[in-house]
Parts: sequence; structure tokens; C-alpha cells
Amino acid sequence: VVEVEIDGILDNTKSGVYTLTYSASDSSGNTVSKTRTITVLYRPILNIQSKNFVTGNAIGGVDVSISLTENNIHSIRTAQTDSNGHLIVILADDVRDIIVSGDADGYGEFSKKVLVVDQNVDMFLQPVNAEITFIPTALTELEVSDLSIITLAANSLINENDVLASGNLSAELTVIDPSVDPDLMSGNFETIDGGTVGHIESFGAVNVTIDNTAGNSFNLAAGQTATIRIPLASASLTAVDAPPSTLFLYYFDKETGYWVKGN
Repeated sequence: VVEVEIDGILDNTKSGVYTLTYSASDSSGNTVSKTRTITVLYRPILNIQSKNFVTGNAIGGVDVSISLTENNIHSIRTAQTDSNGHLIVILADDVRDIIVSGDADGYGEFSKKVLVVDQNVDMFLQPVNAEITFIPTALTELEVSDLSIITLAANSLINENDVLASGNLSAELTVIDPSVDPDLMSGNFETIDGGTVGHIESFGAVNVTIDNTAGNSFNLAAGQTATIRIPLASASLTAVDAPPSTLFLYYFDKETGYWVKGN
């Protein structure tokens, strides 16, 4: 019978030089020892897996953007999951403020704040409730199950270069019910006001993305408004959990990971 003892500690989550001593002895009293020096060059990683929220199946070809700060410089990395919904991203040692966002055809956008220690990031995307083709030069009602969710005035949308939208556009609408699963909501229900982090209470949310066949995204032009109707979360329909008569409207900021109160 041979007994082996190891003297020393190896931390593979921290860069450094570690010394381990291995000692072995048998029943006859014979002993032998060996010392090894191990250099760890740690690089944190994100092991991202995109999945269908309803079925749990992997989703391939998800467009992933990662907002982060490395070496005190903020940047946004973009990549795409493979056919198995998998993506590995290597990060800098001092990485912080990580927001992982994902989007795919037929699914609503989703974002989550992650820590370096998380490493394994499951990104569950919810199938959209409606995909609608419309002409932006006319008054438009975007509906889900005959319920108007967004009303857009004619000529109210522009692209990222401030060019007025024309031709056919496609809108994807996803109704989010946080009472079914809080993890459906992007972020951690966190908001920030004057540097102080607080929490919001949600009675429902909608995710809307609008683009054209070239993949260009569109948003409201300055000075334009849209009417938004958010279905109440199912748990909010009972008398006990009745929502208040008025609520602030928040939108999610993918770069900061916080919900921001609208004007």
C-alpha cells in the first residue's frame, strides 16, 4: 500500500507561481518526495450557451454582444454562437462590468449581468409572439393576438445614421411575463439613480426590435413618440396583487445592465 501526500495549495483562478511537494510512502517505511513549481497564467473566460426558454434546446447562430470594461477601457465585443449554441470568450484579467446580450431570428432579445466567477453563462431566449412586416411611412399598429402593443406615427423611425426609414420593415414583438419566471427579464431588476442602485417592481414588459432585410436596426427619431401598451403579468390580475393605478416606464440599457426610468 502506498500513501501519497501533497503539501501546498494551487489556485488555478489566480495568476502566480505555486510550489507543490508530493510525498509517497509504503508499508515498509520507504519514502520519496518530489517538488514541482507550477506557474498559473489565469485568463477568465465566459462559456456561453444559448437556449430556447420554452424547450431548453440549444439555439445556434445567436448574435451575441458583450459590453465590458478591460484595462479600464469600455468596449463592446460581438460574436455568434456555433451550431450547438456554444461560444467561448476569453477575457482580460481585470475585466469588470460584463453585460452579455443575445438575439436571434424568431426570438426576443435578452441581456444579463454576469460576474467573472460565473464563467458558465446560460442565455435563455424567449420565442417571439409576433413577427410583423409594415411600411414605416404610414400609421402602424403592431399587434399581438389582436392586442395593439405599439402605435407608431408615420415617418417616425430612423436608422443608426439618422436616415428616415423607408421600404418594408420587420418588427419582432415579445411579451414578457416576469411572474412566470423572473429570469425572463433582462438585468437583475436593478436601476441606478445618482450612483445609487435600487430595484424595480415589474408588472410586465415587452421586447420590440425593428429592422429591415439588410439587418439594419431602426428606432424612434428625436421628438417622435410611440404609444406602448404592456399586458399585465398574469399574477397581477388577482385582487391581492392588483397593480397601482400609475407606474413609471423603464427601459433596459444593454451597456450598463440597468433599467432606466423614462422621461
